[in-house]
Amino acid sequence: MSGVAPEARRARPNLWPFVPALLLGAVLAGLGTMAAIAIRDPGFALEPDYYQKALAYDAEIEQRARNTELGWKVELGDIRARGRAAEIELALADAEGRPISGATVEFEAFAVARSSLRTTARAPETTPGIYRARVDGARGGLWEIRVDATLAGSRFTERLRVEMRQP
Repeated sequence: MSGVAPEARRARPNLWPFVPALLLGAVLAGLGTMAAIAIRDPGFALEPDYYQKALAYDAEIEQRARNTELGWKVELGDIRARGRAAEIELALADAEGRPISGATVEFEAFAVARSSLRTTARAPETTPGIYRARVDGARGGLWEIRVDATLAGSRFTERLRVEMRQP
């Protein structure tokens, strides 16, 4: 036996049983961090109410037929981006190209690259057939603008894609 008394020997704690628990904890912390990053990413988005929209797809097809019957046209006018805001101008015209005045025009706009950050607005008429509204969070890139115009019980919808340039 060694010359040291058993009471004087220091017992070392056995840490090996805790290693799997520490490794499992590190893996779970990493997964939690990755999930938090993925959830907060504005570039990842699902279509809002996509299931209800899928169930109502027949109504979407009917609306497209009504759009064709009406023959209305929406053209994007001047888009002025200033800093983090942009002013969107829409020109609404009938089948003969005459401006449609007095319509209620609402739209939803979003940068395709950041499709979870959406702006909805009502565009007031500034001159006959010209409707203008402000969009916050403007950034350069491809944008989708979903227009919904109603006048005297007639409803017209249109989806437009535009390249927004930053000055």
